[in-house]
Amino acid sequence: MTIRLPPTTRMITFIATTICFRGIFQQFNLLSAITTGTSRLAAVADNALAQEEIQNDSSSVTPEMVPRSSSSSSFHSKPLQVIREYQQFHSESILLKEYENGGISNRTFVLGFYACPDSAGNRLHEFFNSFILAVVMNFTITWKFFDDMTCRSVGSRAPIHWCRGLDIYNSIKGCEELIHRAPWIASFDDFAMRLNLTFGKRDKLRDYYSPEHVVMDPRSGKPIHTIPNGNKVWLPKERNMPLDCHEQGQRWADSMDVASKKRLDDLYSLGTYYLYGLLFHEIFPFSDSIKPSLDLITSDSSRPPHVSIVLHSRHYKDHINGTDTFYERKCIQNITRQHEINGTNLDNCKIYLMSDRNTTLTDLSEYISQETKCTPVIAHHDKETQRGKFVEHGPFALKGYFQDLALAAHANGGFIGNLKTTKSSSSSLVQMLYEYNHVVNNGGKINHGNPPLLCGIPKNRGWGELIF
Repeated sequence: MTIRLPPTTRMITFIATTICFRGIFQQFNLLSAITTGTSRLAAVADNALAQEEIQNDSSSVTPEMVPRSSSSSSFHSKPLQVIREYQQFHSESILLKEYENGGISNRTFVLGFYACPDSAGNRLHEFFNSFILAVVMNFTITWKFFDDMTCRSVGSRAPIHWCRGLDIYNSIKGCEELIHRAPWIASFDDFAMRLNLTFGKRDKLRDYYSPEHVVMDPRSGKPIHTIPNGNKVWLPKERNMPLDCHEQGQRWADSMDVASKKRLDDLYSLGTYYLYGLLFHEIFPFSDSIKPSLDLITSDSSRPPHVSIVLHSRHYKDHINGTDTFYERKCIQNITRQHEINGTNLDNCKIYLMSDRNTTLTDLSEYISQETKCTPVIAHHDKETQRGKFVEHGPFALKGYFQDLALAAHANGGFIGNLKTTKSSSSSLVQMLYEYNHVVNNGGKINHGNPPLLCGIPKNRGWGELIF
């Protein structure tokens, strides 16, 4: 027997944007947005279980069938330009030339951890945030795989027992079969051997910065190791969600010069989620082996290009069985309604479904087929069961999640899932890929009349017996 909580929610519409260091901030009043024709949404109930947010598109959507790669965008992307300029001074090839011609000195190396497929949301966000730090401060990004031993050595926001068993699910080889790490980024381990680099254990409150924090011998109280030639290592605090321009700027306000502030401003010039989506495509592009087949992402040539919406239904407790799809249905209604109001042709619409529960996929597929003009689309999974370290991740964890994500990367007409306020790193990866496409499809134009369509669903609902 499934016990459902009351299906109540409040929906509000807002449009807000912040551009750092230029003093521009614009936010529309929430109440007026709800009461005017712009929002076309109303509160469902006062006693809300969670907040759903939807941002409207006031003009018709001109989608593409497939997302453009960052390198083939038809507009000038300042964020991409900043990354390309950074790459010229901090790539592995530059480091090797410097090492062979007199040695490397006075560089600050940023240690960027990543891992997949298990807990990929946490680990990829951590790398993206370390990368942004490196670019803004003009430090050198390096990579290190976050395996069991590394987790125990440097610590994690999660309890230490979380480190156990990571190597069962994650490996560099296995991760490379799903996403390809950018080859120009240097390995920390390789240059640690060459330059005698070291790092210590971070904690939840601060970054680890060497040589400011020196590894000490517990017996003698003297430094065990110092880094020669003026080189330093920065091990950033673990941050597993996107940070906006203001949040990033606060982290290093005392350390940034004029050039650093400009790089930060330029990186975020097309929006937070565009930047993170760009980093995903640039640093960890999908392997061909998990990309969706053309029949899932293309439309009949005799019909107009399709609108594609991505829905990610994430469940955070083992015993939430996925039968409660009230919020998902409401969001489908709201997103499709906005397209209809804008005059978008939905005859060839597709909704890409991602979920960690089979019951959710079945229920939503039936609903979409019967109640909308859209077609439900689910990625092809190699196996029925691909369960990861945690039961809550469901039957399509590990490779299955990346097969879902590679399909979601083609969405151009809306995102339904956990928004930033609910702090889901796995949903955030989906949102960043959609919002990247939205900016690209609009020629890099950021304006308040054409924001991305977003609708949030809450975390806690649908308690009952676990059914995959």
